[in-house]
Amino acid sequence: MSRPSYKRFVVWFCDYCNFGPLNLSRDTHCANCSHQRCAYCRTESIKSLGSLSPVRTKGTPEATTHDSE
Repeated sequence: MSRPSYKRFVVWFCDYCNFGPLNLSRDTHCANCSHQRCAYCRTESIKSLGSLSPVRTKGTPEATTHDSE
């Protein structure tokens, strides 16, 4: 039996609302709150089977609050 073929994807999570994962190479802004990806947004390398796009299987983390400037 052959081993499954995995691909690595780099994704990011919005620092403002914790939404994600978002595609690092395609998504410049958060699809949930429109925050532009910044140095404080967390990135993560994940692996996925074959050519499937990564899918989050658990619920989105709770949103954080930010002080207004």
